This record gives sequence, structure tokens and C-alpha cells, in this order.
Amino acid sequence: DGNYVIVTDRWQKFSDVVLDENTIGFLATYADEFLVHGVDVEGK
Repeated sequence: DGNYVIVTDRWQKFSDVVLDENTIGFLATYADEFLVHGVDVEGK
């Protein structure tokens, strides 16, 4: 559907947390940077 979500456990478990401006703003209070991977296309 075009949304980005948080994935855990070696990129196997997709969460219900959609990464939007509000979520990133909230997480930014806890982290200085984020590591982003395109798990749907990794290795293709």
C-alpha cells in the first residue's frame, strides 16, 4: 500500500507501526540516526 513499517527479527516480522512524519518525529527523540533497509527488495 506504499507505507513503510518497522520490521524486526532479522527483517522477518513486519509490525503494524507505519513510519510517517509523526512516528519518525517521536522516535527522533530517542535516536540521532536511523538505519533503513528495503527488505521487500533486498537480494533481488
